[in-house]
Order: sequence, then C-alpha cells, then structure tokens
Amino acid sequence: MLSLSLVILATPHAYAANAQVTISSGASNTGGTCSPTSCFNPQTMNINVGDTVTWTNYDTVGHTATSGNPSDNQTGTVFDSSLIAASRTYTSPAFNIAGTYNYFCAVHPWMTGQIIVGSGASQPTPQYNPPPQYTPPPQYTPPTQNPNADITISRGASNTGGSCSATSCFNPNVYSANVGQSVTWYNADTVGHTVTSGNPSDNRTGTIFDSSLIRSGGSYGLVFNYAGTYNYFCQVHPWMTGEIIVGGGASQLPPQPQYTPPPNNVIISSGASNTKGTCTATSCFNPQDVYINIGNTVTWTNYDTVGHTATSGRPSDPQTGTIFDSSLISAGRSYTSPPFNVQGTYNYFCQVHPWMTGEIIVGNGVSQSSQLPSTIPVDGTSYSITYAITNGNVLDIKANPQSKSLTVSIQTTGDGLLTITMPRALIDAKKSDGTDDQFVVLNDGQLNSQSYVTSTTGTDRTLSVPFKAGTQQIEIVGTFVVGEFSSSSQSNPSTQTPYSINVQTDKSSYNSGDTVTITAYSPNVSAGQNVAILVTDQLSNVVASRTTQFNGQGYATLQIGLPSNSQAGTYQITASASSNGNYLTGSASFTTTSNIYTPSTPSITSGVSIVSVQPTNQLGNNVVTSYSKGTTGFVKVVVSSTSSQSALITVNLVGSDGTSLGVGSIKTSLGTGTSEMVISFYIPAGATVGTANIYADMYSDWITNGGTPLTTESSSTVGIQ
Repeated sequence: MLSLSLVILATPHAYAANAQVTISSGASNTGGTCSPTSCFNPQTMNINVGDTVTWTNYDTVGHTATSGNPSDNQTGTVFDSSLIAASRTYTSPAFNIAGTYNYFCAVHPWMTGQIIVGSGASQPTPQYNPPPQYTPPPQYTPPTQNPNADITISRGASNTGGSCSATSCFNPNVYSANVGQSVTWYNADTVGHTVTSGNPSDNRTGTIFDSSLIRSGGSYGLVFNYAGTYNYFCQVHPWMTGEIIVGGGASQLPPQPQYTPPPNNVIISSGASNTKGTCTATSCFNPQDVYINIGNTVTWTNYDTVGHTATSGRPSDPQTGTIFDSSLISAGRSYTSPPFNVQGTYNYFCQVHPWMTGEIIVGNGVSQSSQLPSTIPVDGTSYSITYAITNGNVLDIKANPQSKSLTVSIQTTGDGLLTITMPRALIDAKKSDGTDDQFVVLNDGQLNSQSYVTSTTGTDRTLSVPFKAGTQQIEIVGTFVVGEFSSSSQSNPSTQTPYSINVQTDKSSYNSGDTVTITAYSPNVSAGQNVAILVTDQLSNVVASRTTQFNGQGYATLQIGLPSNSQAGTYQITASASSNGNYLTGSASFTTTSNIYTPSTPSITSGVSIVSVQPTNQLGNNVVTSYSKGTTGFVKVVVSSTSSQSALITVNLVGSDGTSLGVGSIKTSLGTGTSEMVISFYIPAGATVGTANIYADMYSDWITNGGTPLTTESSSTVGIQ
C-alpha cells in the first residue's frame, strides 16, 4: 500500500543556477563574422552571482571557451575549457564576482561571447589583485643591414608566403665558411625568427645548433669547428631555409653517438590545415599509416602553424577518444600515445580538421582475439556463436527473448577483449526504418560505452567488447532475440512468449523541448495493470523511465517533455508489462529534428523547476542511501516557482529489476520561491535487492484532464536492502 505524507516548507534561500550556451552547428565555417546566434548561442548571457555556465558543442569540430580576448595577455586566467570535442560539454566554475566577462574560442578566435554576472558592474573584492596594465614597447624597426653580420634575415622574410629566393629570406641563403670561422646572423625583419639546424621534416632538428627566437634587431653567432654542409631553417616560418658550407662541404665531424628515435613518429605537416578536406599519404599526417610492434607508442609532432589533435576513432564514431586523445597539440608541440598493448588497426583523426585521418597498425593489424576463434552453443537455442577472447574464458552464453539479450558468462585473467560474431537470425539491433542500430552492452550490469561493431554482413554482425579483470558477465541487448527453445530447456515456453503491446506516439518527429504523448495498447491486460515505459536517445542514454497503468479498455497514456538540449536523432520507446504469467512487450520510435529549443508547448517554460529529488528520513532533514524491505521510505522533492500556480507532482520508485515499487502524487498550489514535499512509500518485502531509481515529474494537471508536463524529468537513486 502506498501512503503519502506532505510537508511544504517555504525556503528563503536561492539555489545557484546553471546557464546553457550552445556552440552552433557550422560555427567554424562562419568565416570570421558571428551573429548573436551563429557562433555562441546566445552570444551574450546574463546570469546571477554564484551561477555557472555550461557550453555544449553542436558543431562537428572542436572549440574552446576561453576567458579574455585574443589580444589579451591574461587569456584563460578566469576560465578555460581546453578543447570541447563535438557533442561534448564544459561547465565553468561559479561566477562569484559581479562583472562582465569576455571570452572567445582559441581555435577560431573570431568567435567571441560575453557573460554578464549580476548587473555587469564589477564588485571589487580584497582577494583579487589584478596584474598591472601591460603597455607594449613601441615598435622597433631595425636597420636593414649590419656590417658585422655574415647572413641577414631579410626585412619582410615572414611575408614571403612560403617561397624564398636566394636573398629574400636568408641573405645569402647559401654561405661558405672556413673551419673554425664564426658565422653571425642578424635579424633585419620586424618579427622574430630562429636559426635551427636540420630540416622541418627531421626528427633531429636543433641537435647541432638552435638560436631560439632572434628578436627584431638581434643577432646570433656560432663557430663551426668541423667541415661539412649544415642545413638550417626558421622554426616559426619553416619554409625559410638556408645552408652553411664549411671547409668545402666534406664532413669531418667526429663520430656521433647512435641516435635511437622513439618507436614511431608522425609529423603533422606544415599546411595540413589548408588541405581543404583532402589528404595524401604525407600532406596531413606524415606518414598517414604507421606500422608498430605490440607495446610501442606513437609520437605526433605539430609542424603546422595552428593546433591539431590526434584522437582515436573516426568523426562519425560515438566512441571517439576512448583509446587515446591528445587534446590540442599547439604548433611546435608533441604528444605521445599510451602503449598499444593489443594487436589490431586503430583509426584516428584531428577533431579540429576532421578530414585529417590516419591509421596505427599494431603487429600485423589483425586483432589478436580474432586469431584464435572458438565456437560455443547458445543455451536454449539451436544456434552456435563464434568468438575469441584475450585474457579470459567464455563459460556459457544464454539467450533471453524477454530482455532481447544474450548473456555471456566469462572468467578473466586480466583486462581483455571479447570479439563475438552473432547470427542476425539469433539476435539483431534495428532502427524503425530497418537500418542497423547499435547494441547496448552491459559489463556486470554497468553500461560499456567502449564496445563497437567491427564488421557487418547480411547474415551476421561482429561485436568487440573490452572488459576489466574480474568481469563475470557481459549482456548484449538488441531489438530482437530468437524465441526458440530446445527440448532440453527447463523453461515453460508459455511464460516466455512475448505478447504484443502496440506503442504509438502522437507525432513522428519533434523539436527539442516538445511534449511527446505515448499510447500503449494491449487486449491481454486487466484494468490497473502496470506498464513500464523506457525512452532512450540515439546513444542509448535514458531520457525517461516511467510506470503507468492500463485502463479497462487496454490503453495506457503517458506524456514526457524532451529536454531543451536534446540531440537530434532517432529515439526508442520500449513498453513492457507482465500479465497472468505472460511477458508483454512492444516498441516504437520517433525523431528529433532540431537541436535548438523551439517549444511547441508553452507550458514547458512555465517558470517552475524541480530543484532536487532525494531519499530522506521522515522529516526530510537527513539524506539516506538505502531503504530496507518491508519498511517505509521517504522522498523529498524540492521545487521552485517564479509565480503562484497549481501543479501535480508525481514520484515513481522503480526497482533494480525494472519493477515499479509504487507511484505517489500530490496536487498542490505552489507559491513564489521554493517548496519542499516529503512523499512516503511502503517498500514491499519482496522487492529486489539492489539500486532503485526515483523519478520525479511535474504536470499542470492529470493527463486525462488535459494536463501537460511543466518540467523535464528529474531522478535520483537509492539502495534497496
């Protein structure tokens, strides 16, 4: 029996808020000019003191949110996101001082924005001592000649555009000297340059000599004690090259110690960012394909003039960066990967310029696990599965048509990889349009976001599942599992037949922030029978998990509000119920077509919000971590309202096995400010031990009375013991 107690307490204190800024799709292609929404949306954000700001990147390339302006010498001192990859987010520290904070994208510096905290007028605090104002020195223009110099770095050398004559960069660009002679370079240009031995593509640049930066009007000298030909270049402008021929050019250098380079090096080529979407084997990553041994690392060095990344995966993969991710490699900097301890082929790309791609081939490029295939029958079916596993053994595989999954029991000896080839006739994952969907993979009940499909044919699909030492069970969930059981099965087929639930939505496509009305129908249920509704996005993230009831005609209706930052894509709806010993299931899908919140339901912006949902004691003044079976549990819901209005608040407690333990609700009148409600549940003695989910929603009224969602769903967890 579900009981309900209500305590409404007006609380005077305010809760810090989190403001949302979208990095717009196509922001990197705005060409240096941004409107109020085309780069950062909104470009100017007003918040209160103590609030935070979250940036979400809806563009296809990486961006940053860096405090200051591109011309400041204090950029990033207040906040700096580093590179925000596509579809990722960054949340700032709390803005505890009123004022106006400018920020920009360090990768695309024309993208600028502003955070106005409070009134925007700065409130000085004794803890903050800004640095003294920086006043740059007046521009110095050196003379074009220095009679004491042997080689002049010519005026305008930095503007030669990648092509140098015999005198336009280093003058002369070929210089002859005697053994023991000192050679002096003089910088007559208005910007800094270097004189660095080697060539831009060498991995030994600067090992013989390196001037560091020679400022405008400065000089650098060096004595050449050995005959030979010495190539050199400017690291800042690498097309500027020169040559010193000492003693006729025949090398008389003493023996040098053997140079052992790192296992493998990749050069990010000069001009890679200007290849405009097409790369050769050397023009972007050089080499584009790298062959290494198991246990080796790879080092990327950026010879381009802009930042790049080396990020595992491909731009279209949902698991980019899970094996390695360099973050932004600035010009002249390097990044070294972790060791590649598993044989195979690893794709990677640059998040800033995603057409730049490469491959790391470890060993012979074939996954170790695929070299030792084994076959095992699937319990309860006539099918067998081919698999390979590193650092472990497969004990058995069971099919579960109720949960549409395969359960693989394993015994591990360390971290490893399970590669499993599954016949489509046994298990498959499909979208509503019939195209392949992703499998959901759970390692010991926890979502495994690193699993990936390695090959697909018309008859089967191969899935690779990384696991940690100690993992005992891997569950692979699709949209279909064969319901065929062998005669040796002890299960009663009549209790496992998936009776149909017809699931429909009021529309096939929605915008972010819209309300979705879901209707489930089954003639095989009685009035009051519970039905669980699960809504997941295209990455299998849970958007809503609710329990409602069928009426006397076999219909159940539920409404959910899509979050305002919903990703565009296909969303899946799964309905399940148990009636008279039969398992009932059904599914449907819908799409969202916009990442920008354009609500078609005005009540979603009604000025109310669920601040928090917490399991507590009876008085609501102490958070608890678990409920005991056969006792009463309490949930405190804190809501906020900007005006007086009526609201229906519901709380649904769902056990770890997906069973609803009770639904509580209260209709109340909200005042301005915050209110607290404590709702009590009786925890059944037969509840499943584990982690339960608490889901809270707020409506204007019952759906049957025309009510609509006022907020998106909030949730919390609690243990059942």
